[in-house]
Amino acid sequence: MKYISVSVYLLLFVANHFVSSQSLTCTCQLDSTGMTMICDNIQTIFAYQRCLHDQLNLQTDYKLRRGGLITNLTLRYHQLQSVSKHLFEFSYGNHFYQLNDLRYLRIINGTLQTIQEKTFDLIQNSLEHLDLSNNELESVPKFSMNNLM
Repeated sequence: MKYISVSVYLLLFVANHFVSSQSLTCTCQLDSTGMTMICDNIQTIFAYQRCLHDQLNLQTDYKLRRGGLITNLTLRYHQLQSVSKHLFEFSYGNHFYQLNDLRYLRIINGTLQTIQEKTFDLIQNSLEHLDLSNNELESVPKFSMNNLM
């Protein structure tokens, strides 16, 4: 009976640890058109870059592999406290990524507190919709609102 109790306790501990580990893993999914990327459970900007790289690196089209066709980006259930231009333009490994045609940007349901100056410079001419709902924002820098509705 003692062994059964220990076995059940150990099984519950391992199962609980496994579920917690899964919930901390970031994922990015690209739709079949290559235009919409949805990323969940982003813990750091580096984790976001890795997840995006992992997803785009699977693509065969060169422009798509560099993020050039993505027009919709959603980050949800994230732990990012601050974002910068490195969200849209960065190098990972030997690859350079540039999401300069974003029309719809959603950074939602997370811990975002600040947005650094010049964060939106690369996408300010293409951006039409910005959703920062359900975050902990303290400040948002001023940027051109010409395209935003």
